Amino acid sequence: MIQRRPLPFALASFAILLVLAAPILSLRLGSADAGTDGKGTTTREAYDLLAKGFWRGFQRPHVAGREAALEP
Repeated sequence: MIQRRPLPFALASFAILLVLAAPILSLRLGSADAGTDGKGTTTREAYDLLAKGFWRGFQRPHVAGREAALEP
């Protein structure tokens, strides 16, 4: 039966895969930092002081780059 009409079965299979994979679109990767702690906790106060002194996003990764010299 599948060999006689492969396209409808392929489309149905693809639709099922899309439905099963849909939750991946709302997936958030990463770890929480002290900015998610409750107001008034010492860790949150320390985070807020650091953010105020070093601006928001001070805990983001720092990326350094360098141009590579190409040899002939």
